[in-house]
Amino acid sequence: MNLKVGLPATLFDHRLLIVTGKGGVGKSTVAAAFGLLNARLGKKVLLVSLREDDSLAEIFGFRDLSYQPRSIEPNLWILNVIVEEALREYVVEKVKFEQVYKLFFENRVMQFFLEAAPGLDELLCVGKIHYMANLVSRKGGPKYDLVIVDAPATGHGVSLLKVARTAAQVARVGPIAAKAREIDAFLTDSNQTALVLVTLLEELPVTETIELLKVSTDDLQMKVAALIANKLFPLIRGIRAEEEYADLRRFMEKKRGKEVSEALFSVCDFARSWRGRQLEYLEQLRRKGGMTLSTLPFFMRDQDPVSSPRRVAEYIEGLSTGGEE
Repeated sequence: MNLKVGLPATLFDHRLLIVTGKGGVGKSTVAAAFGLLNARLGKKVLLVSLREDDSLAEIFGFRDLSYQPRSIEPNLWILNVIVEEALREYVVEKVKFEQVYKLFFENRVMQFFLEAAPGLDELLCVGKIHYMANLVSRKGGPKYDLVIVDAPATGHGVSLLKVARTAAQVARVGPIAAKAREIDAFLTDSNQTALVLVTLLEELPVTETIELLKVSTDDLQMKVAALIANKLFPLIRGIRAEEEYADLRRFMEKKRGKEVSEALFSVCDFARSWRGRQLEYLEQLRRKGGMTLSTLPFFMRDQDPVSSPRRVAEYIEGLSTGGEE
């Protein structure tokens, strides 16, 4: 595969990829693009949403996502981890009797204690992810070759990935502690699990991403397999010197008039200026990130939400002609 954006060649060899970063940087688009790309290449892929706003549902044209995996195209499934359903599934699996769940967990007193329990929601979510990533098919092999998680924004995402280790330390002994240690071992196994950090080339996202890189390795003890700078403005083709730019401006003014020329070049001026600032932040990430940096270009929005991840997938695979020069 021609990974011309600089993604590591072994990125998709993991069993679990967790896509995270600051809110609004394009995590859901990248996660969806990874899913589409790998499904097209023949892998069985599960996309997992942990977000209440269901960005993945919107991308694929659903009003909401189901807790049960839903097929969206060949080799690609999607689900949303719903805490209440995850709790029901865990309890019923352990006690083998759904009436016990209804008796103990669907009364108001128990609901109060469950809502007050710190970290329970996160533990159930990460437990479901671990379960799906290790699910075995009827033929004995993995049910899914790759599970891709559209994780919450940075702060909540870090809490989610720490919760299993914290639960193991608090519980110490018993089935919950044992399961929590199993989950934490899977998340920190660099051969099985990896983080993908997505950022925009702007001050706050870059600052937060640099901090997240340090937290990921030092605190979470997890492998960051890819660092992606999203929405890099394109180079204006054929204009490499200020003289050429000025000549083109005068030419357009002569041919189309001053008003049209000024409107057009105000957009061009903004794009050139913005790209210049982006390249400064790109260099900052390269200096402080300490790892290979991948870039994805800015794509104009389309009326069809799924077109954006499809274009990103094609760009990554090297099928389209667009890209950074």
